[in-house]
Amino acid sequence: MSKMETLGPLAGGSEGEIKAVGFRSTEYRKRAEAATSLCLAIGNCHRDDAVQIMEGAIADLGAGPPFPPLFSVMQTANEWAAWASDTERKAYAVASYRGLGPADRAAFLAYVGRSAS
Repeated sequence: MSKMETLGPLAGGSEGEIKAVGFRSTEYRKRAEAATSLCLAIGNCHRDDAVQIMEGAIADLGAGPPFPPLFSVMQTANEWAAWASDTERKAYAVASYRGLGPADRAAFLAYVGRSAS
């Protein structure tokens, strides 16, 4: 019996589901192994080296600054936010809020308050 055949019954899956579980398991295993290797490498680095490498990697993985809108400002902002890291989104949200006048700040807080409910 192959590994894929033994996974299905253990997971309560049918024959058709066995292949899907096996495929997801392979992808999951690859990601888990890569993440584990990365964590071990970070842990084995000197703290200063690890900080520099991780800061650079995070910067490279982020969206970078918002880009000029081609058509709709809101559409461009939504597309940028989809690619941005949490840190980038928070930083630009706070900076944008601080750049608003009093009336726009109040309107923004009212909008956010409605969205949170």
